[in-house]
Amino acid sequence: MNSVWDILLSPYGLAAYAGFWGFKLLAGAWIMRRMMRLVPVRAQTWGAGKLARLKLNGRSRPLG
Repeated sequence: MNSVWDILLSPYGLAAYAGFWGFKLLAGAWIMRRMMRLVPVRAQTWGAGKLARLKLNGRSRPLG
């Protein structure tokens, strides 16, 4: 079990962990932007505001 902790707490393990979470956040934002096209304009405006607050939205205006 010690060898597992050595790998996870190594610089490569920590970088892989940070990369995983970065990818997960970006992929989630990408999926949210795609899903926003399927909802009414009012919900698009609300969602775009939330994504802009998180700085994950590439647009400064609603998707409508």
